[in-house]
Amino acid sequence: MNSQIFPITDGPQILAGLKLRPFTLGTMELCRQLNLSMFCDGEVPEDTNERVRQVAAYLFIQSEPLALVLAMVDSKDFDRECLRPFKFRLTPAVIDAAIDVIGKNLQGAGEMVVEVEQKPSMAGAKEETAPPNS
Repeated sequence: MNSQIFPITDGPQILAGLKLRPFTLGTMELCRQLNLSMFCDGEVPEDTNERVRQVAAYLFIQSEPLALVLAMVDSKDFDRECLRPFKFRLTPAVIDAAIDVIGKNLQGAGEMVVEVEQKPSMAGAKEETAPPNS
């Protein structure tokens, strides 16, 4: 199985035979709607079944035609109506490869997170000037 590592934000990419769209704001919105914590918070569930569900859901929303995805995500029972049939197209090796690639991407993304703090107000102090260009 090809365990090529690529940023999940890049795209389109091929993962285990599935052509994936790039990770976008729309993807993030759907991940939140479907409670895919791996992709919203970077938290990988300890429960294997939940991990598989989240990865399969991600693969579904990133690889299926967008019109179908948008229609099905609003389904009353997304897992039963959409995800269960989609899982019949996925082998355990595909899920393992996806978990490996996604896990490495999430780990890398977590290392790149930077907190930005607002500069404290300097009321009454002289305004700072930028250093001259050299």
